[in-house]
Amino acid sequence: MFKPRYIIFTIILASIIIIVLALSVGEEHLFVPPEPASSISSNIPQEISRENRPPIIMYHLIDQPQPANTYLYVTPDKFDTDMAYLKNNGYNTIFSEDIGQEQAKNVMITFDDGYEDNYTNAFPILEKYGAKATIFLITDDIGTSGMLSADEIKQMSDSGLVEFGSHTKTHSDLTKLSESDIQNEFAISKQAIQDITGKTVTAVSYPQGYANNKVFDIAENYFSVGFMVGGGNASKTRTIALQRMTATEDVPIQNLLH
Repeated sequence: MFKPRYIIFTIILASIIIIVLALSVGEEHLFVPPEPASSISSNIPQEISRENRPPIIMYHLIDQPQPANTYLYVTPDKFDTDMAYLKNNGYNTIFSEDIGQEQAKNVMITFDDGYEDNYTNAFPILEKYGAKATIFLITDDIGTSGMLSADEIKQMSDSGLVEFGSHTKTHSDLTKLSESDIQNEFAISKQAIQDITGKTVTAVSYPQGYANNKVFDIAENYFSVGFMVGGGNASKTRTIALQRMTATEDVPIQNLLH
């Protein structure tokens, strides 16, 4: 027959093991429940017609092209030319919360990943023309080599010219993750950005444009607007799955404004 002290010891040991196992699971596997509907903006429609859908243009790196991934680069001179064209032709650059406004010359400028040249090269050009832009951050990469720091993010956010959205926590293919892991990718990245900017995050860009109805349905618990890659010609589009046109060095921006 077990003595009481052995039973107590066994209980304590089991408790320690459970705590250690829980800690070893890590942040990535923590289940984060969806946010209540009241935390999502009600000013943005869930569907948007083609005629009310503004051109949405996607950039990545604003720098001199490097041998690897040249297609991701637009030079500062070309970006300046793009922003000058918008300014000189009466285009109104908007944030994600303005999606759905019925204005003929609205256009949305977006950046994916959160490269540091968005601050050093793109931001001064945005200031020059008073243009607004949205940068989607991979939050695990904030402050790493070549990526935006928290201080740079805060400075741009405070300028009123740049809003920040989620590009998820780890830039994983969301279509291959479990429901709870997708929730973590959204919730943890959203909170990390809000902690830096002090502003509500309402938009997400899906890594590499990979998403499906399961991902969209989960995203709607955290965000009002979601962005894909490529053009979209449907008569109506879910606002959580908007298509974008990719800016390149050799294509004039006016070719993307349709």
